[in-house]
Amino acid sequence: MATKQLLPSGTWRLRAYGFDTANPNKRVQFSKTWTPPRGMTAKRAEKEAERLAIEFETEVRGGVSMKGDTTLAEYFDWWRNAYVVPNLAPKTVLEYSKLWRRVNEYMGNVKVKDVDAIKIQAFYGWLKSSVKHERTGKPLSDSTIHHYHVLLSSMFREAVHKGFVQFNPCREGRVTPPKVIDEEAYHCTPEQVQRLASGLEREPTVFRAMVLLYLNTGMRKSELHGLRWDDFNAESGILRIERQLQYIERQGLTVRYPKTKRGSRSIKLPPSLCALLDEWREEQATWKAAVEEDWATGYGRKNPEVQNASPDTPWMFTDEYGNPRHPDSFLSRFKAFLKRAGFSPEEIKAIHTHTLRHTNASILIAANVNQTTLSNRLGDAPQTISRVYAHALQRADEAASEVLDVAITAAANIK
Repeated sequence: MATKQLLPSGTWRLRAYGFDTANPNKRVQFSKTWTPPRGMTAKRAEKEAERLAIEFETEVRGGVSMKGDTTLAEYFDWWRNAYVVPNLAPKTVLEYSKLWRRVNEYMGNVKVKDVDAIKIQAFYGWLKSSVKHERTGKPLSDSTIHHYHVLLSSMFREAVHKGFVQFNPCREGRVTPPKVIDEEAYHCTPEQVQRLASGLEREPTVFRAMVLLYLNTGMRKSELHGLRWDDFNAESGILRIERQLQYIERQGLTVRYPKTKRGSRSIKLPPSLCALLDEWREEQATWKAAVEEDWATGYGRKNPEVQNASPDTPWMFTDEYGNPRHPDSFLSRFKAFLKRAGFSPEEIKAIHTHTLRHTNASILIAANVNQTTLSNRLGDAPQTISRVYAHALQRADEAASEVLDVAITAAANIK
């Protein structure tokens, strides 16, 4: 694993281990130095040094074949630090690390060159027959086992790319992973949307604004909680989505910025929602005035430190002391609201916060909004839209076919 060390001169020394090109079985330490540019803060310099150390390790190991007795566990450590951490979201990094525990238990000590399709297929069988879910105690579902397949496929895809192995043993035709049937994304019916909107009239302004903004934009829960007031232009009604606020285990609240252009997007809000946000902004100002200097200080309790966020971040949705609202607390508040609004136990079990995103997409599809616009508003790739909302798109296509049939038949009869 790459390491970094701050020298008295202010320069950082970066170290990484690779294999000797003349002797692939011999590990060699490589090092180089990096000096932060003038004006860079110490905290930012440390983060940049950490990024450069991982990049350096990738450079050191990238062009060298792995030694013959390298185990899968040793390869995972390299792959995680050189590929996963620098390129994927923190939650994905955490999820892969959790999945790895079972892989490591079953075949972590197996040499990479000896991991074949038979070994992997046996691993899937072991997961199905012998492993229980840690929380529920029930056998693992096919969907969960498929997550392990995704992890191993990604690991070996990179191994092939780097020349560590000749082929990916997880490729289709070599192993048969559990089949995962794409079920239709659950969305609220028009009647449920009406009941939801009616129930919100009796709720606090901040909660009403959050739910209606979620439903009107289809944004993700983390994007909703990551909004700042400077993302909203009240005159134009344009809302910019620029970041996500996530809770990462052992890291706390963290701001994640999109790595692709699709992740940053602008959405036009209806006048009624703009007015509601202005109403909430005025109410939030009274909260701030009520606590004065205690605003955003935690008022006797620990103020959550948000990583990757500036200290003067004007959060759009806060508690009564200016602290950003925890994104993982939204589900329980939303479920409690559904109960107050008169939804049945069955409905409350089926409807989640992400249901609001699916409902938004389903309404737009039913209104014949094209997939490009839908992709731009939701921040998802077109292929993801086609997969997740396949059923809704099929119904819209069938409706379009019927409209065309009626129109063409009518035209023929006129002639």
